[in-house]
Amino acid sequence: MAKRIGGGGLMNLVIGIAVSIIAIAFLIPVAINQFVAANTTGWEGGWVSMWNLIPVMVFFGLVIAVITFAYRRAH
Repeated sequence: MAKRIGGGGLMNLVIGIAVSIIAIAFLIPVAINQFVAANTTGWEGGWVSMWNLIPVMVFFGLVIAVITFAYRRAH
C-alpha cells in the first residue's frame, strides 16, 4: 500500500524533484562534453570508438531507469 504524504511533505518532494531535474539537466551535457573533449590522440582506434560510446550507454541507462521507475509506479 502506498504511503501517504502530508501537504508539507508533498511540497518538499516536489521541490526536491524539481531541483534534481534542474541539476541533472545541467550536469549531463557537461559530462558528455567532457567525455567527447578527452584527448585520445595516443589511443588505438578501437579504444577511441569505445570511449565515444560511453555517453550513449549512459543515456540508454537513464532511459531504462526512467521507464522502470514509471512501470513500477504504475503497478
